[in-house]
Amino acid sequence: MYGPTGLLGKEQKSEIVYLVEGEKDADRLAVLGLVATTTIGGANGLGKSAAGLRKALPGRRVVIVQDMDDAGDKYAAAALKVLKPVTAVVAVLKLPRLKHVPSHGEDVSDWLDKHGGTVDEFRTLAEAALAEQSEEQPKMPTDAKMPTESDRATKGTLVRGGHLSTVNLATVEPESVKWLWPGYIPLGKVTVLDGDPGLGKSLLTLDLAARVTTGRDMPNGKPGVFGAVVLLSAEDDLADTIRPRLDAAGAIVAKVTALEAVGDVDVETGEVHERPVYLPQDIPALHQAIEEHGAVLAVIDPLMAYLDGDVNAHRDQDVRRALRPLAQCAQETGAAIVVIRHLNKAPGGKAIYRGGGSIGIAVAARSALLVAEDPDDENKRVVARVKSNLAAPVPALRYQVTQRAEGVVCLEWLGVTEHTATSLLAVPTDSEERSATEECVDWLQDLLDGNGGWIAVKDAQREARTAGYSDKVLRSARTRLCGKPVKEGFGETGQWVWRLRPAPPESPKMPSIPKLPKDAHTENKGTLGGAGHLSNGYQPEWWQRFEELMAGGMPEREATAMAMAEARERQVPA
Repeated sequence: MYGPTGLLGKEQKSEIVYLVEGEKDADRLAVLGLVATTTIGGANGLGKSAAGLRKALPGRRVVIVQDMDDAGDKYAAAALKVLKPVTAVVAVLKLPRLKHVPSHGEDVSDWLDKHGGTVDEFRTLAEAALAEQSEEQPKMPTDAKMPTESDRATKGTLVRGGHLSTVNLATVEPESVKWLWPGYIPLGKVTVLDGDPGLGKSLLTLDLAARVTTGRDMPNGKPGVFGAVVLLSAEDDLADTIRPRLDAAGAIVAKVTALEAVGDVDVETGEVHERPVYLPQDIPALHQAIEEHGAVLAVIDPLMAYLDGDVNAHRDQDVRRALRPLAQCAQETGAAIVVIRHLNKAPGGKAIYRGGGSIGIAVAARSALLVAEDPDDENKRVVARVKSNLAAPVPALRYQVTQRAEGVVCLEWLGVTEHTATSLLAVPTDSEERSATEECVDWLQDLLDGNGGWIAVKDAQREARTAGYSDKVLRSARTRLCGKPVKEGFGETGQWVWRLRPAPPESPKMPSIPKLPKDAHTENKGTLGGAGHLSNGYQPEWWQRFEELMAGGMPEREATAMAMAEARERQVPA
């Protein structure tokens, strides 16, 4: 970029930034006291400078001053496309009295020198152009005085930009939180899913995707939401991993779209150059994909693979700046955005601090979930909620990864467990400590069984010391068998006790997915599968009725709701 030093922040945020087509025009406006910039190389330099413009002008008011020739038309249109997603408001200004010619048309310098243009008229035209694009308040006059300390005490808090933006809460209509998975994953918000590699985090999100695309209930039996899904996957191959797993989970794969790349347009040649997706700069592309496909769930797996190189994932300020537009994307589209992280290497500690990168990631999310190995069975997994600002506590759920005959893995949900995110991460990692804990679990199990399933805390601690178990090992064993201590009795006769937790009830298992004969054919039209067809031949019992209603002209959402409701009335699993 070419322009005055300090363009990135010295000027008032309300001051207009003028984007012109060459260094001559930028210098001319700068002499008049205006904030002006251009791309190095003028009309031919926009393609190379697009990322720099987006980085330099977030939240600014920008006017693109168009040269009156064919190259100017192309430059203005391309600049508008580049800046619209990141600026507060952007407009194209075609100056009056300038004639349009195919090549070497007149520009703002000609307007000032040959056509009687003035600075005041130029400012007025620019404000009018912006006003057509936005109802934004007029900018603060350049000669306005900043409030004093006494002014702040009587007139409110000083906000950079020169005016207050306030909302009277009496004008706000209360709304209830909407959920993709009640209590776990809210709609219109960001949810973070943490866990070590190899525990099935990606598989869990594909299981949820299958439920969303078919309208099935969530893993705990709560009603789900019917819609499409957008996936950003940096680690798993679409053909040999993601598609087969969606098939095994019974997804309508035509309703799943993978966002793999974005295209930068060369302004000079019109060619599109594809590149990987980077956040936050490509959040507008994610926003577009969600809206175009009607997605209610978007998965970013893993988050760290998509963060731009300029974002320091361990720096709280960088993370918050990157995730703020992601949260805005979720809010504007109404979709649940789930981002996946690996755990850091720090042992123990609170679960909210164990996710990779800055704690700002978990803080920015409205819900945080943890996947960990089941302390009671190394072949099982547990998903527990770490935090939620939006709902009362919900129980953790157990699942296991199973393999079908064709070698594809899928999830089998096993019901609730009393484990919490904290207890899951309290499991010892050192082999000697783990062995001692396993022995202590067996010892404590016998002690509780011999005492009717409970024991006073002080008695358990005394017996453990006698048996040679440390307090730390005893706490780990107690967490796995009993959960938290409970107070029984009152006054001098009251005491804290440990009680064996009851065995968790089994959740209803998902019905087996029928398959078509080997020579059966399914049509392939969608991004990941056949439009209107279910992979592997799986169709819910309500699907035929759904197709009849669609053929009769009923909209998709209404047809789905009616078909599923009729299926439930017939007591057919939907």
